Amino acid sequence: MGAYFTNDDEKCSLACSLLVLSQVFLFRWAKSDDKDAVEKVEENFDKMMAAFKAGNEECRPNLYCYVNLIKSYVKSRDIGSAQKAEDTLFHLYKEYKKGNSELKPNTQLVTSVMECWRKSGARDAGEKAEALLNWMIEQDGDLMPNEFTFASAIGAWARSLKLGKALRAHKILKRMVELRECGKLSVRPNEICYTSVINSCAHCVNDEVEKKHALKIAVATYKELTKSDHARPNSVTYATLLTALRNLLPQGKERSSAVQTVFMNAAKDGHVNDLVLRRVQSALTTEELHQIFSNAVRQDGNVRIDLLPNDWRRNADSWKQQNHENSAYQPRP
Repeated sequence: MGAYFTNDDEKCSLACSLLVLSQVFLFRWAKSDDKDAVEKVEENFDKMMAAFKAGNEECRPNLYCYVNLIKSYVKSRDIGSAQKAEDTLFHLYKEYKKGNSELKPNTQLVTSVMECWRKSGARDAGEKAEALLNWMIEQDGDLMPNEFTFASAIGAWARSLKLGKALRAHKILKRMVELRECGKLSVRPNEICYTSVINSCAHCVNDEVEKKHALKIAVATYKELTKSDHARPNSVTYATLLTALRNLLPQGKERSSAVQTVFMNAAKDGHVNDLVLRRVQSALTTEELHQIFSNAVRQDGNVRIDLLPNDWRRNADSWKQQNHENSAYQPRP
């Protein structure tokens, strides 16, 4: 071996091998469902960082290592994981700005941190996700948000328990439109963004004044989507809007009329699926269901989807098929 490699060559080869092994270790634990997965990833990452600070340049964590550390936080539901993910992201960006071009985070990574906040259940999750969105926009093209980034920020507000969340969610959507119109943003809001705003409205149930405002925002957002030249309501949109009507309007003629109108729009667009039917069934009386579905209503009050006109279902995928990779899209029950 000595005839072919110098000591420096062997040290370099060994260091590179250790780096690769560390990367594989981080990757596997970041994907793991083990309860100790985050701890294992942190432990290995800290060892790499310690070796680098001790003078071993080959052990310097690369972008791949940072990404897997953040992924482990995103996957975890531990208290404080979202803050750790954000701190790691900002440390990574700081190193990039110092001159290490290989550590530049991308839009997808920042969006994943927003998702971590969205899922965290933290009281300030909406503010935190929106602050990250604002931070990206302020980078002047260095890190531009996409439609999924905006949807994640809106989704974080949708899960918030704070008053005014519907208004904050809608303001993010409006800002996206404004940035597009002034030429600072190339992407446009898609159905996920609009639906996420409606979802934020659907669960403003703790204050009567807020419920009135949320209802107006939900209806306005739906109308904006129907007038869009690049996005259209789908089954998830209609199910979410029906949830909003059920939660924000008291039982009576007004709610019944609004629910039936939205359902018939869903039927006209071919977006009736099991999820839409469940929302309709939860908002209407059995008598009202018979008026719409006639013989398709079973004795237990549930509607048989197989007895509905095929035209009502022509564009509706099953609920599982419609789950989007961006989980902010998924409405709550």
